[in-house]
Amino acid sequence: MAVFELGGALAPALSELTIGPWTQAPPGIAAFDAGAGRPESLWRVELARDVAASRAALAGGERSIARTHAVLDDAPRRLDRSLAAGAPDLSSFSAEEPGRLEQALQHAGDLARGRARIETHLAGALVARSITTLSGDTELWIVPGLSPASAALHARSVGVAVRTRHAWARILALVVAWGGRLAALGMAAGLSALPMVWRFLRDLLRDVRDPDDSAAR
Repeated sequence: MAVFELGGALAPALSELTIGPWTQAPPGIAAFDAGAGRPESLWRVELARDVAASRAALAGGERSIARTHAVLDDAPRRLDRSLAAGAPDLSSFSAEEPGRLEQALQHAGDLARGRARIETHLAGALVARSITTLSGDTELWIVPGLSPASAALHARSVGVAVRTRHAWARILALVVAWGGRLAALGMAAGLSALPMVWRFLRDLLRDVRDPDDSAAR
């Protein structure tokens, strides 16, 4: 069974809205300063030695983030429908704690745009690490003698992390754009519109991680 963990200083502020297959890493996972006081995000994928099992686990992670993007594709239509109905779903949301959402949005931006350290572990051993930046530059380290099959697993781990960072960028854009639209329509004032959209998206994405469990309910 694979473990997909998001660690570093950014993860705790985003725990309310988990994306894709990732869970928050336990305390003590190292965070790295990327300069100017901005920590890197740390994406850790733990796989089994069995290549077939690892491929299956990564396929599950890929499906999870694909479902997230599908929900985000549909989010504007759902938001439009809520507005057409008088937005009862949006107006029922209470305001966030002062500064909490602002911090979450700041960390979401850092997560989407900042440096990301993506590590692949096989049976507990670090075998490959990629560091990506907003410009697209990537630093790659692999353990000497890494097999082509294991290198391909790391490439897929990087792909899941990059797609997740893209999802966070889309969420941030939706929150800002639709928050501004609600404020312009007089349905919310200033920053109070942002938590409405944030919570709306959170509820849309809540069951994406485990659709079978959602269907059972």
